[in-house]
Amino acid sequence: MKYSDALNRIHHNLMNGEQYGYLFPLRDDYPDERLAGKDWFWKVLEKHPEKNLFRWTHYGSSANKATKADLYWIITVIFDLSPEQFERKYTTKTAFRETHDYSF
Repeated sequence: MKYSDALNRIHHNLMNGEQYGYLFPLRDDYPDERLAGKDWFWKVLEKHPEKNLFRWTHYGSSANKATKADLYWIITVIFDLSPEQFERKYTTKTAFRETHDYSF
């Protein structure tokens, strides 16, 4: 099966330690004043650091083998998105860190 460029990018990034997630805004009255009112990275997809598994969280959580076929299934069935839509909806932890300063 020929996979899209988007799926190939996501797979490559995950296999190289990247995580995908979204920005979760914390309330202004959050107990840790350093984080109050800031965005937090909420992880939804990553490769297990020691096992050959993709771990995901989306209305439940589980893990699948770290293959492109399983990744395609996770994105299209669990997240109900195309790989291109997944890339637009979720950000990488690296991109999050580049735009948010949490140096404490």
